[in-house]
Amino acid sequence: MSCNVKDDFDVVVQIRKISASGELLESLNWSPMPAPGPKVPNVNVAKHLGQQGMLRASHHVSLQPRASEDEVPVYDHRRREAITPGDIVPLLIPIWPLGVVFEAGEGLVLRISGHDMSLPEAEALRLTAPGDENEGQHTVYTGGEYESYLVIPVIEG
Repeated sequence: MSCNVKDDFDVVVQIRKISASGELLESLNWSPMPAPGPKVPNVNVAKHLGQQGMLRASHHVSLQPRASEDEVPVYDHRRREAITPGDIVPLLIPIWPLGVVFEAGEGLVLRISGHDMSLPEAEALRLTAPGDENEGQHTVYTGGEYESYLVIPVIEG
């Protein structure tokens, strides 16, 4: 990724489940209890949109050594290295694992943002605008010389 005007930027990735028709899905966090009526509160204690990972780009230099490419990246966040505006930096963003069951035709969408995409803990904590310090245009590079990928382990069952 790169940013054209600032020496740092925040990146949040989110994996969302989609229906066979391409509609973004949400999970209710009420199981095994029956879900409430049609007005389920739009807060993260009631709903889960999808797993997220976050990284401040300047912290990509504090990646601890990994035993293999399949091992989840871990950062110690003890070091910051400013990024020259316009420079392309590789970012490995860990996402906490989660088990998801898919029906025929359902799929995944990878969303990339500069701010947290999860729902607030309570409605009173909802921000009216994203609370981030990102500025300028952020570019995601894929294909060709840029090996952008998402690692998803699959358990057949």
